[in-house]
Amino acid sequence: MSMYIKISNGQIETYPYSITQLRRDNPTVSFPASPTEQDLARWGVYPVAVTPRPDHNQISQSVDEGVPQQVAGRWQQTWVVRAATSQELQQRTEAIVSTIKAERDRRTQEGGYSVNGKWFHSDVISRTQQLGLLLMGSNLPAGINWKTMDGSFVAMTSTLAQQIFAAAGVQDTSTFAVAQQAIAQAQANPGAFNMAAIPWPAIYTRS
Repeated sequence: MSMYIKISNGQIETYPYSITQLRRDNPTVSFPASPTEQDLARWGVYPVAVTPRPDHNQISQSVDEGVPQQVAGRWQQTWVVRAATSQELQQRTEAIVSTIKAERDRRTQEGGYSVNGKWFHSDVISRTQQLGLLLMGSNLPAGINWKTMDGSFVAMTSTLAQQIFAAAGVQDTSTFAVAQQAIAQAQANPGAFNMAAIPWPAIYTRS
């Protein structure tokens, strides 16, 4: 969308401005369907070139549009980088924390846990089934083949059921601890926080 500025007596009268506003301000004038820059200049209206937002820290800084400036006779958009307000910083920090928690929960539900080189599902239904196996103890029926996350099957035993339950506890505890540490770091210095640097415990990935 094109942007325009209205100049009067050498001073900025209105910005942003539009051809629609020009028609509205001058209802008795018949403007061309697509006015040229020369047409618009007769009414003190000039195009404003769009410029990219400057690089900035998207957490600790904010960017506001400034007053257009003339460069080599052409008007162009300007930007002002400023420190984020306390409210902006709080909102952005809360967004980071929410993202960390969402990733924590995703890994807990979808990441699985490893036992003897095999990854076992960690979703709610699988956890319930695994707990049932554990509670059977020595009464666990023989011949149960359990599907793992890579699609292969393993023979389920009471010992393996105990190992799976233990692995789930370690994985959940580790994931929670890493998330809590990341949240503390984000809250302490949100501008320097790097989401990609969180040292999450390993999860199952398809090869």
